[in-house]
Amino acid sequence: MLQSQGPAAAPMIVRFAALCILLLIAVGANAYTTADFLTPPDWFAHGLGNTGGVGRGGSIEPINLIISAQSNVDPFAILMKYAGFQSCLVSTLQANVQPGQKNRVNQKIGLREGGCIELVVPGNHLRAWAQTLPNRRTAYFIAASEEHLCRSDASTLPGGIWHCIDPNGFNKGRDDLTKAFTAAAKTQNSGFNITTQRAQLYRSGVGTDAGPGRTSDRIPYDGKVDILVLRFVIVLFIWQVP
Repeated sequence: MLQSQGPAAAPMIVRFAALCILLLIAVGANAYTTADFLTPPDWFAHGLGNTGGVGRGGSIEPINLIISAQSNVDPFAILMKYAGFQSCLVSTLQANVQPGQKNRVNQKIGLREGGCIELVVPGNHLRAWAQTLPNRRTAYFIAASEEHLCRSDASTLPGGIWHCIDPNGFNKGRDDLTKAFTAAAKTQNSGFNITTQRAQLYRSGVGTDAGPGRTSDRIPYDGKVDILVLRFVIVLFIWQVP
């Protein structure tokens, strides 16, 4: 057994102390800012030309989740690594989320829970568009929805099979996607933290907000948008000399 020799006789040693410090840049409990995102010209994603799209007469889906530009984590890599999402771009919608831009642009990102198997198995489907801020940081505007197998006369698949949005699919799609990010942040060794807030960003009675809506499926939506900040955890190692 080692015996204490007292401070005078103790050799000079370097003691290692590891302190984990979470450096979060939070947006506040109820206050997002222009550092998170800028108000887009249009809060909706539209079927191409609003005449083809996903359903008869085109479709309109609400933007219901935003990844803040204050994030420093790739949100889609997180979903693919920890939440079982995979790229699967079957149908394309357009949106205009960039201030000063006049035209809608095609989605470049489409992920489905479980990948393309989600076409026939219920799950979460997200579409995303990037917004570039003046400081060159990027926010992502996401239209998320829960979907199920159905038949559609707009489908080009055998038997007219398609994937339709659940009766509460826009609200649940947003909620479940936020839960997926939150669960990923709690996964051991994920290395990032999440800050969330929810804001009422749609005016009452506009588009799919608070009622039957004007989408091809007439899916109601509560008009609330989740704003997420995803940031890496910074760990500082401190060497302490007595």
